Amino acid sequence: MQQKYVLSHSAARHVTAAEGLVAVGRMIAVYRRGYGATTDYEIAWVTVALRDLRVRDDAWARMDPAHRRL
Repeated sequence: MQQKYVLSHSAARHVTAAEGLVAVGRMIAVYRRGYGATTDYEIAWVTVALRDLRVRDDAWARMDPAHRRL
């Protein structure tokens, strides 16, 4: 019988933030290399991950100042 794991809300947020940091970093690196194409899945995942302030703030800090708009 396969065992099912259920994450608490805070554990799920932690996993989302950790995976989101990786995804955002990857997406920024791809953009810096001159590629803009990403999959719909990647865009959706980053959109969800950016709701976490840790992910959003990290993405903001990684951006090139020339590309920031206030």
